[in-house]
Amino acid sequence: MNSHDPTTLLIFTLGPGSEQARRQWFDSENAAVERDFNACCLQAVVAAGREAGFSLRVSSPGAQPLVDDASLDRQSERSFRRRLTGAIDRAMDESAGPLVVVGTDTPGLTSKHLLAAQAALVSNPEDIVVGPAADGGIYLLAAARPISDLLTGVRWRSARTLASLLEILEAAGRTVRLLPVLADLDSRADLERWLALGPNGEWWRNVVRRLLTAVRQVVEHLPPAAVPVQVWRAVPIGRAPPR
Repeated sequence: MNSHDPTTLLIFTLGPGSEQARRQWFDSENAAVERDFNACCLQAVVAAGREAGFSLRVSSPGAQPLVDDASLDRQSERSFRRRLTGAIDRAMDESAGPLVVVGTDTPGLTSKHLLAAQAALVSNPEDIVVGPAADGGIYLLAAARPISDLLTGVRWRSARTLASLLEILEAAGRTVRLLPVLADLDSRADLERWLALGPNGEWWRNVVRRLLTAVRQVVEHLPPAAVPVQVWRAVPIGRAPPR
């Protein structure tokens, strides 16, 4: 790898429709709102990758029409670990540059985090970059060398994901660079906290008011007033939305 090799952003997702079906935060009456929100999450990650100048690659069971400038990696494996490691292996086989892997459930992710991961790997290609999630998981994993053999023992999709990953990498003698902690949205409670803080940024403008309406049908502690106008200001480059 040299500094001229392009960095690939691998967006690992089931797609907005399948993500909605997997979580099912709301009843069928509000399912379209949740699906639209998941589409916004995908758009926001794509926008961050474009802003960073990365090559885009989407790993999904099917094509994603919102990302027509990205290459598609079709997931065919059954387990989460096999889907993830397979996607990483295929991406590394097809690109000489660093690989940054993210999901679509961390609205605070921006190009700042992607570029920080890239800079760390260009500085030392043997390092591994990890973005810790507030719930004990991870929101980003980046490397410039093959790493799939190090991921088989990780306790994926659990509160021990980050801890088990760091233990394995430490045992293998790999240096880990940690990015700032961000919160991801795995449950409706996570979504409610995010909404209560006042989401910031253009991707959420058209869907947040509808989400608030859906949430208020079952959550009494959220204020009855609409989200203040000032939260619709676009986030300046280099600043994550408040969590």
